[in-house]
Amino acid sequence: ALRAPARRPHRAPRLSVEIHVRSLDPNAADEVALVAARMRETIVEVLGKARGGSLYDAAFLESRVREHLDRDDAAVLLGLLGTTIVSHVILRVEDEAGLFGTLYVAPDARRLGVAGALVGAGEAWMRERRLSRARTYTHPANAPLHALFGGRGYVLSPISPDFVKLERPLGAS
Repeated sequence: ALRAPARRPHRAPRLSVEIHVRSLDPNAADEVALVAARMRETIVEVLGKARGGSLYDAAFLESRVREHLDRDDAAVLLGLLGTTIVSHVILRVEDEAGLFGTLYVAPDARRLGVAGALVGAGEAWMRERRLSRARTYTHPANAPLHALFGGRGYVLSPISPDFVKLERPLGAS
């Protein structure tokens, strides 16, 4: 019997884009509001609209963003394509490790290397603070985040039915 040749999965070509990463401006209310709104979008993407859409109101999420701006052991980084903010990551020190909080990339900017650039910038921020480990927590069904961090050497450990941890040692850059 003849067999059809094996088909390779289709992969979108990598586009050459310049990603700029900078800290969120604590005096820019529009940037704080944008990050808070995208935190909600992240929760809805992972948990679904019914469960994730009603968890937190805008005021609470904005206060969470501001909390990370008022601390020496935390940061909010933005990823930009040109002058457009397309992503963010929230970072902080927790239990002597660097923690990635919410990581968000706008749908039209995905698969361009934006998330990887933010993770790289976050790991650099952690190394500057002489942290030896990096981690994040997410839902077990968040396959895109598992793939992103797993591809960078993070090891997934189940914690509960609603959480997994992805963690790895930070070596020298």
